[in-house]
Amino acid sequence: MFRFSIYVASVLFALTLCTFAAMRAHAGAAQDVVSLAYVKLQATTPGTPQTGHANITGTQIAGQFQGGGAQLTGLDAANINVGTLNIARLPNPFVLSGSNPLAGTITGVNTSDTGFGVIGKATSATGVTYGIYGRSDSEDGTGVLGSATKMIGINSGVKGQTNSTSGRGVFGWAFQTTGNTYGGYFQSDSDSGCGVYGWVTRGTGATIGVFGQSESNSGYGVIGKATDGTGATFGVYGRSDSTAGTGVWGSATTGTGVTTGVYGRSSSTSGTGVYGFAPAGTGTTYGMYGQSNSTSGTGVEGLAIASSGTTYGVVGLSNSQDGRGVFGSATSGTGTTYGVKGQSSSTDGRGVYGLATDTTGSGTSFGVYGESNSTTGHGVLRLGHRGLRWRKGRVRAERRRPRYWRIRLGHQRHRNHLRRARR
Repeated sequence: MFRFSIYVASVLFALTLCTFAAMRAHAGAAQDVVSLAYVKLQATTPGTPQTGHANITGTQIAGQFQGGGAQLTGLDAANINVGTLNIARLPNPFVLSGSNPLAGTITGVNTSDTGFGVIGKATSATGVTYGIYGRSDSEDGTGVLGSATKMIGINSGVKGQTNSTSGRGVFGWAFQTTGNTYGGYFQSDSDSGCGVYGWVTRGTGATIGVFGQSESNSGYGVIGKATDGTGATFGVYGRSDSTAGTGVWGSATTGTGVTTGVYGRSSSTSGTGVYGFAPAGTGTTYGMYGQSNSTSGTGVEGLAIASSGTTYGVVGLSNSQDGRGVFGSATSGTGTTYGVKGQSSSTDGRGVYGLATDTTGSGTSFGVYGESNSTTGHGVLRLGHRGLRWRKGRVRAERRRPRYWRIRLGHQRHRNHLRRARR
């Protein structure tokens, strides 16, 4: 009986252990089922968060992704084709490089009729800043190139604007100290174009359409060059529409040295160094006007330096029936002044030479005509080593008022008239 009791107790203990092990196994299996549960689809977003992780070796497709995305790697930018990248996401400085010979590394396109293809902005109020900076390392390169492709209209390849009271709309700087460099170089291929055109729209003030400055001891503030071998071309052309304006104005401000306000030069065998033209049909006009304020100055001086040939320092020509080829006026009321003075250093020279070419005899012409309004003056006076002397031609003296004489030279013999003149 005792043995039977021990046997039954052992069987019951074994059954208890089996039952406990089965319960533990069932509990572990249930826990594994929870950990392997599927992600539950929800009808609305964001829905109820589900705790856990997903590790997928295949492809996941979704309409949208939301989250930090800090651990995303291997993204292909070619597949990003929607949306706008925030400017804060770009590096500074932002550098692009390429080698396409037919396109730019950066291209900006704007289809608006008031838009900008590319706009650069330097917002600092101080310092040497650049809204857009272009650089070319090629020996034939261009730092900044602007092209206006429209064939009509007033368009601009490059336009510069400044709001400063001492600013520069466009500033060009060639800082190389040798070579033929240009701070600004402009070219026009049109048959009626302008290489450089300057326009000041202000109606008042001392404004300048184009201003050139050179600090070299042999430099040029402005140089104009017309290289065509034919046609009426102009190296520099100046125009003023003002009633008191000046087409071209030159000023040499230094107080010493042989300076020139305006210098003209022509290498042609029939050229003109400086040509002045006043086309108005009325009014007191001047083809060329010269003025000097110096106590020993000259308003206009002409110099013909050739040692042979029929040369002229100054030639005056008038086509008017009442005109004067050369007119000189000395307005001072005192002193030994000369309206026109001629001087010759040649052994066969003439200080003043007058020639009346009319041969018809129908009019009264004068080779040299002199008139004096002074009561002690002389219309024409000739002084030499032998005193007052007339070699040929007709001398006619008229006493128009007390001690006033007018002397005319013509082509007839002079004896009788000379006697009258000496009375």
